[in-house]
Amino acid sequence: MNEVIAIDGPSCSGKGTVAKLVAESLNFYHLESGLIYRNIAASLYDSLGQESEIIDLAIDAFQSLDLNSICLIENGKMRKHKNAYTSFNAQLTSKISQFQLIRNEVLNFQRALLNKTSIVAEGRDMTSIVFPNAKLKVYLDCPPEIRAQRRYKQLKLLEKDVSLAHVLDDILNRDERDTKRLIAPLVITKGSKVFDTSKLSVEETVSRIISAFASN
Repeated sequence: MNEVIAIDGPSCSGKGTVAKLVAESLNFYHLESGLIYRNIAASLYDSLGQESEIIDLAIDAFQSLDLNSICLIENGKMRKHKNAYTSFNAQLTSKISQFQLIRNEVLNFQRALLNKTSIVAEGRDMTSIVFPNAKLKVYLDCPPEIRAQRRYKQLKLLEKDVSLAHVLDDILNRDERDTKRLIAPLVITKGSKVFDTSKLSVEETVSRIISAFASN
Protein backbone atom coordinates (compact mmCIF):
# COMPACT_ATOMS: atom_id res chain seq x y z
CA MET A 1 0.00 0.00 0.00
CA ASN A 2 1.36 3.42 -0.96
CA GLU A 3 2.12 5.87 1.85
CA VAL A 4 2.25 9.64 2.29
CA ILE A 5 4.41 12.08 4.18
CA ALA A 6 2.51 15.38 4.12
CA ILE A 7 4.45 18.61 4.71
CA ASP A 8 2.84 22.03 5.15
CA GLY A 9 4.31 25.44 5.87
CA PRO A 10 4.43 29.07 4.73
CA SER A 11 6.27 30.35 1.67
CA CYS A 12 10.04 29.75 1.69
CA SER A 13 10.00 27.74 4.90
CA GLY A 14 12.12 25.08 3.20
CA LYS A 15 9.34 22.70 2.17
CA GLY A 16 10.56 22.16 -1.37
CA THR A 17 14.20 21.40 -0.55
CA VAL A 18 13.37 19.22 2.43
CA ALA A 19 10.58 17.29 0.69
CA LYS A 20 12.79 16.62 -2.33
CA LEU A 21 15.57 15.16 -0.17
CA VAL A 22 13.18 13.09 1.95
CA ALA A 23 11.57 11.73 -1.22
CA GLU A 24 14.95 10.84 -2.72
CA SER A 25 16.02 9.09 0.48
CA LEU A 26 12.84 6.98 0.66
CA ASN A 27 12.43 6.56 -3.11
CA PHE A 28 9.02 8.30 -2.94
CA TYR A 29 7.58 10.74 -5.49
CA HIS A 30 8.07 14.41 -4.57
CA LEU A 31 4.71 16.13 -5.05
CA GLU A 32 5.10 19.91 -5.33
CA SER A 33 1.55 21.17 -4.92
CA GLY A 34 2.73 24.76 -5.27
CA LEU A 35 4.19 23.99 -8.69
CA ILE A 36 0.81 22.73 -9.89
CA TYR A 37 -0.80 26.07 -9.00
CA ARG A 38 2.17 28.02 -10.39
CA ASN A 39 1.87 26.17 -13.71
CA ILE A 40 -1.85 26.90 -13.80
CA ALA A 41 -1.34 30.61 -13.07
CA ALA A 42 1.39 30.97 -15.69
CA SER A 43 -0.73 29.12 -18.27
CA LEU A 44 -3.72 31.36 -17.53
CA TYR A 45 -1.51 34.39 -18.03
CA ASP A 46 -0.34 32.98 -21.36
CA SER A 47 -3.99 32.68 -22.42
CA LEU A 48 -5.41 35.93 -21.06
CA GLY A 49 -2.45 38.28 -20.75
CA GLN A 50 -3.68 40.60 -18.00
CA GLU A 51 -4.01 39.97 -14.28
CA SER A 52 -7.43 41.62 -14.05
CA GLU A 53 -8.76 39.41 -16.85
CA ILE A 54 -7.27 36.32 -15.24
CA ILE A 55 -9.05 36.97 -11.96
CA ASP A 56 -12.34 37.76 -13.72
CA LEU A 57 -12.17 34.93 -16.24
CA ALA A 58 -10.12 32.36 -14.34
CA ILE A 59 -12.80 29.68 -14.09
CA ASP A 60 -13.78 29.74 -17.76
CA ALA A 61 -10.15 29.81 -18.90
CA PHE A 62 -9.12 27.08 -16.45
CA GLN A 63 -11.79 24.73 -17.78
CA SER A 64 -10.16 24.90 -21.20
CA LEU A 65 -6.76 23.86 -19.80
CA ASP A 66 -5.51 20.28 -19.74
CA LEU A 67 -4.13 19.83 -16.23
CA ASN A 68 -2.38 16.58 -17.13
CA SER A 69 -0.58 18.38 -19.95
CA ILE A 70 0.56 21.52 -18.11
CA CYS A 71 1.61 19.40 -15.13
CA LEU A 72 3.04 16.55 -17.17
CA ILE A 73 5.25 14.19 -15.16
CA GLU A 74 8.28 12.97 -17.06
CA ASN A 75 11.15 10.88 -15.65
CA GLY A 76 9.73 11.29 -12.15
CA LYS A 77 9.53 15.10 -12.29
CA MET A 78 6.74 17.53 -13.02
CA ARG A 79 7.14 19.94 -15.92
CA LYS A 80 7.81 23.55 -14.86
CA HIS A 81 6.45 26.51 -16.80
CA LYS A 82 9.27 28.90 -17.72
CA ASN A 83 7.64 31.69 -15.64
CA ALA A 84 6.55 29.49 -12.74
CA TYR A 85 8.89 31.04 -10.19
CA THR A 86 8.80 34.74 -11.07
CA SER A 87 7.60 37.13 -8.35
CA PHE A 88 4.62 38.22 -10.48
CA ASN A 89 3.49 34.64 -10.99
CA ALA A 90 3.89 33.91 -7.28
CA GLN A 91 1.38 36.64 -6.43
CA LEU A 92 -0.96 35.56 -9.21
CA THR A 93 -0.73 31.96 -8.00
CA SER A 94 -1.80 33.01 -4.51
CA LYS A 95 -4.92 34.62 -5.96
CA ILE A 96 -6.06 31.94 -8.40
CA SER A 97 -5.49 29.20 -5.82
CA GLN A 98 -8.42 30.57 -3.84
CA PHE A 99 -10.95 29.44 -6.47
CA GLN A 100 -12.80 26.35 -5.22
CA LEU A 101 -13.26 24.77 -8.67
CA ILE A 102 -9.53 25.01 -9.36
CA ARG A 103 -8.70 23.59 -5.94
CA ASN A 104 -11.10 20.68 -6.48
CA GLU A 105 -9.47 19.72 -9.77
CA VAL A 106 -5.97 19.99 -8.29
CA LEU A 107 -7.12 17.91 -5.30
CA ASN A 108 -8.29 15.11 -7.61
CA PHE A 109 -5.05 15.31 -9.60
CA GLN A 110 -2.92 14.99 -6.46
CA ARG A 111 -4.86 12.14 -4.90
CA ALA A 112 -4.77 10.20 -8.17
CA LEU A 113 -0.96 10.12 -7.94
CA LEU A 114 -1.21 8.07 -4.76
CA ASN A 115 -2.62 5.20 -6.82
CA LYS A 116 0.75 5.00 -8.60
CA THR A 117 3.38 5.64 -5.95
CA SER A 118 4.19 6.63 -2.36
CA ILE A 119 4.46 10.39 -1.98
CA VAL A 120 6.19 13.16 -0.07
CA ALA A 121 3.66 15.96 -0.59
CA GLU A 122 4.43 19.57 0.26
CA GLY A 123 2.21 22.62 0.19
CA ARG A 124 -0.22 24.51 2.41
CA ASP A 125 -3.13 22.11 2.76
CA MET A 126 -1.45 18.72 2.44
CA THR A 127 -2.10 17.68 6.05
CA SER A 128 -5.50 19.36 6.40
CA ILE A 129 -7.26 18.71 3.07
CA VAL A 130 -5.35 16.69 0.50
CA PHE A 131 -3.89 13.87 2.61
CA PRO A 132 -5.48 14.13 6.08
CA ASN A 133 -4.72 10.45 6.72
CA ALA A 134 -1.03 10.71 5.87
CA LYS A 135 1.22 8.37 7.81
CA LEU A 136 3.29 11.40 8.88
CA LYS A 137 2.22 15.05 9.06
CA VAL A 138 4.84 17.78 9.25
CA TYR A 139 4.71 21.57 9.58
CA LEU A 140 7.84 23.55 8.70
CA ASP A 141 7.98 27.03 10.20
CA CYS A 142 10.43 29.92 9.96
CA PRO A 143 10.34 33.69 10.75
CA PRO A 144 9.26 35.83 7.78
CA GLU A 145 12.49 37.84 7.75
CA ILE A 146 14.57 34.72 7.18
CA ARG A 147 12.13 33.43 4.57
CA ALA A 148 12.35 36.77 2.77
CA GLN A 149 16.15 36.49 2.64
CA ARG A 150 15.83 33.04 1.05
CA ARG A 151 13.29 34.23 -1.51
CA TYR A 152 15.37 37.32 -2.33
CA LYS A 153 18.36 35.13 -3.21
CA GLN A 154 16.16 32.99 -5.46
CA LEU A 155 14.67 35.97 -7.27
CA LYS A 156 18.03 37.63 -7.88
CA LEU A 157 18.81 34.72 -10.17
CA LEU A 158 15.63 35.40 -12.19
CA GLU A 159 15.08 39.14 -11.94
CA LYS A 160 17.39 42.14 -11.66
CA ASP A 161 14.84 44.64 -10.34
CA VAL A 162 14.05 43.18 -6.93
CA SER A 163 14.49 44.54 -3.40
CA LEU A 164 14.57 42.71 -0.06
CA ALA A 165 11.98 45.10 1.40
CA HIS A 166 9.57 44.33 -1.43
CA VAL A 167 10.15 40.59 -1.06
CA LEU A 168 9.45 40.76 2.68
CA ASP A 169 6.24 42.68 2.00
CA ASP A 170 5.19 40.01 -0.51
CA ILE A 171 5.96 37.26 2.02
CA LEU A 172 3.84 38.94 4.70
CA ASN A 173 0.97 39.52 2.28
CA ARG A 174 1.13 35.90 1.15
CA ASP A 175 1.07 34.71 4.75
CA GLU A 176 -1.99 36.85 5.38
CA ARG A 177 -3.85 35.39 2.41
CA ASP A 178 -2.78 31.82 3.09
CA THR A 179 -3.73 31.77 6.77
CA LYS A 180 -6.96 33.76 6.56
CA ARG A 181 -8.52 32.53 3.32
CA LEU A 182 -11.86 30.79 3.71
CA ILE A 183 -10.88 27.85 1.50
CA ALA A 184 -8.18 25.48 2.81
CA PRO A 185 -6.24 27.97 4.97
CA LEU A 186 -2.71 27.21 6.10
CA VAL A 187 -2.95 25.69 9.60
CA ILE A 188 -0.95 23.44 11.89
CA THR A 189 -3.09 20.33 11.98
CA LYS A 190 -3.50 18.10 15.02
CA GLY A 191 -0.75 15.52 15.18
CA SER A 192 1.68 17.42 12.95
CA LYS A 193 5.34 17.48 13.98
CA VAL A 194 6.56 21.09 13.87
CA PHE A 195 10.13 21.96 12.92
CA ASP A 196 11.62 25.47 12.92
CA THR A 197 13.90 25.51 9.87
CA SER A 198 15.67 28.65 11.08
CA LYS A 199 17.15 26.56 13.90
CA LEU A 200 17.84 23.36 11.96
CA SER A 201 19.99 22.71 8.93
CA VAL A 202 18.40 21.13 5.88
CA GLU A 203 20.16 17.86 6.70
CA GLU A 204 18.94 17.92 10.31
CA THR A 205 15.35 18.59 9.22
CA VAL A 206 15.46 15.78 6.66
CA SER A 207 16.93 13.36 9.21
CA ARG A 208 14.27 14.17 11.80
CA ILE A 209 11.44 13.69 9.29
CA ILE A 210 12.79 10.35 8.12
CA SER A 211 13.23 9.21 11.74
CA ALA A 212 9.67 10.30 12.60
CA PHE A 213 8.33 8.44 9.58
CA ALA A 214 10.19 5.26 10.50
CA SER A 215 8.88 5.36 14.07
CA ASN A 216 5.22 5.96 13.10
